[in-house]
Amino acid sequence: MGLRLFRSSGETCGLRNRTSGGGVGVSGGGQPVLGEPNPSKFNLVREKCLGGYLVAEIKYEGCKNYEGKKVLVFKGVPTLSGISKVDPHFLEKGLSPIARFEPTKRGWGMAQLLVVSLNKEE
Repeated sequence: MGLRLFRSSGETCGLRNRTSGGGVGVSGGGQPVLGEPNPSKFNLVREKCLGGYLVAEIKYEGCKNYEGKKVLVFKGVPTLSGISKVDPHFLEKGLSPIARFEPTKRGWGMAQLLVVSLNKEE
């Protein structure tokens, strides 16, 4: 009698393949796919700076999944106010989030828990 901590290899976690039919990516011609977030067309819904990290909820115009909302975590960025371009994807150069969460109350809370944890480690 004990706690079962892991699923057997045959069990799934109920996740669906997000790459099929998600409206995310680039077409063969290098053009953004309809519904893909446009980094220049966004509204900052809210943000919270905690230590050296920023949790931000952003709404991208024309983006279809989650009504265009994204919850992003940035390191070393005190505010997004005044910034004209925010890409929600992980990039090697420039402004890039270190984490993304579902744009819900739960996701907003999880993002803050991550930041609190990261601040404790530093």
